[in-house]
Amino acid sequence: MERLLLDIAREEFATRESRRIEVALRTAKLMPVKALESLDFSFQSSLDRERIAALAQLDFIRSAEVVHFLGPPGTGKSHLATALGVAAVKAGRSFYRATLAELIDGLARAL
Repeated sequence: MERLLLDIAREEFATRESRRIEVALRTAKLMPVKALESLDFSFQSSLDRERIAALAQLDFIRSAEVVHFLGPPGTGKSHLATALGVAAVKAGRSFYRATLAELIDGLARAL
């Protein structure tokens, strides 16, 4: 009986955690989901693997820092931002991804 109750509790926890992550990803505008593991460093050789690995530790969130990715279209900025956001959400942190255009539009509407 204890085993059955433990299995039910684990299933309930997994279901709730899955829902929490799904809602948080949508709220943070992190759809479609991207992973750091799928980032093609050979495509964008200027990316510093060590710096990306450091960002993946999410210390920038704990220290309330903002991370900006700048560069021409098609260089992996959105993939990288989304992947870091996904990692943050899975770690139970809040995250919001926005383009510069979205930020400027939001500021303009606030005036």
